[in-house]
Parts: sequence; C-alpha cells; structure tokens
Amino acid sequence: MKGMINDGIKKYQDKRRAKTYKMISAAARSLIEEGRKIDISNLVELTGLSNSTFSKNHVREFLRKTYGIGGKYSSALCCANNTLLREDSKKLLDRLDNLEERLIRADIAIRRTNDGKKKAERLLKEQTRDNEILRGQLDIAINQLQLLEWKKNKVTVNQNNVVEFLKFGSRQKKPKEK
Repeated sequence: MKGMINDGIKKYQDKRRAKTYKMISAAARSLIEEGRKIDISNLVELTGLSNSTFSKNHVREFLRKTYGIGGKYSSALCCANNTLLREDSKKLLDRLDNLEERLIRADIAIRRTNDGKKKAERLLKEQTRDNEILRGQLDIAINQLQLLEWKKNKVTVNQNNVVEFLKFGSRQKKPKEK
C-alpha cells in the first residue's frame, strides 16, 4: 500500500497543477507579447508563485515541453523562440494583408465582370427588341408593296414577286422564266 494516493487527494493535486499550468501559460503569453525573455525569474514575478514551485518535477517538465525552459540552452532557446515567434507573427500578418488585398481586387474584378455581363444582357435585350421592331416594319412594308402591286396589276403578288417588283420596277415587264 506504500506509494498509493487517495483518489480525493489525487483529484485535488490535479486541479492545483492545472491552475498552476494555467497561470504559467498566461504569464508566458504576456511575456511574449511584451517581447520579454521567458525565464523563471520573470515567471515568478508575473505569477506570484514561489521559486520552489518552479523546481518541482511536474512544473519543470511542463516548462521544458511547453516553452523549452530548463535544458542546457534554455535561455538562448527562449530568446530564440521569442524572436522566431515575432518573425513568424510578422510574416503571417504580412501574408494576411496580402490575402486581403487580393480578395479586394478579386471582388472588384467580379463586380466589373457582373456589371459588364449586365450591360451586355441589357444591350442584347435592346438589340432583340429593335430587331423585332424592324422585322415588323419590314413585314408592313412588304404588305404595303404587295397591296400597291395588286392595285396596279390587279393580281395577287407573293413575297418573291415583290422582290422582283422592287428589282425591275412597276413599268418594266418581268423576265420570262425558262
């Protein structure tokens, strides 16, 4: 039974550890935002936790895995991580700005295309309407010519004869068909 921990105590420890990790993470984020070095002294200052808390195995393991603190080159790694994070953040922000500009240009191009399409559709409708009007006027003119020819010659004239009438005139004789 030696080394066995009561479940209630285990839950209590886990809850306290989670709270400690949360405090450390918040302090580390704050240090990163301020551009400061993530080390034990800065974490002690921001969290209010004691130095002995940071010497516990579970806390040291958390710091090593999460922030690279506690190894042989931990302070250099922390500074490098801060610099890399700042550089990565700048690259991501630049990329985001570039993507936003491209999105705006694409939106403008789409609007222009849609405007051009609407204009072309409107012109097509107008042209179709004008063509229908001209067809109607042509039909009326053909009918009037047929009527004039019929009145002059007192014969029924079909559309082909109207074309011949226009071609040869009313006083000329039509050529004989062979």
